[in-house]
Amino acid sequence: MVQDDQKMRILLYQSAKGLFSPSGGYRANLAMVRHLASKGHVVQQVCWSFEKDIKGYVEGEKKKGNHIDVERDVLRIPTTDKPDAKIGIAKFKMSDEIEVIGLDINDVESFFPKKDLLTRDFVEVC
Repeated sequence: MVQDDQKMRILLYQSAKGLFSPSGGYRANLAMVRHLASKGHVVQQVCWSFEKDIKGYVEGEKKKGNHIDVERDVLRIPTTDKPDAKIGIAKFKMSDEIEVIGLDINDVESFFPKKDLLTRDFVEVC
């Protein structure tokens, strides 16, 4: 474990869709942050999530005897030419100590066209 004054705070923006993407980049990123979290660093990931993935994860952990609290919120993005975007957010800590901020991909895609949906573009809007 690292000492408190040596801990890093890592914020990872995942561009793959879903909590369990088969993408090699997603899996490599997750392996890296899991390792850092296991060493005592504070890790958060912002990712595109599907509600079914969150429910499946919570249920799977429940079967293992783990309780996962999921905090819900809504991100409102004001616009000038149409109603504000309302994007559901799920916040929770995975059993491996990675804090997740999941942006509901269905909400995001209803507001941002799929062809234009890149993580950096979305982050620049927010």
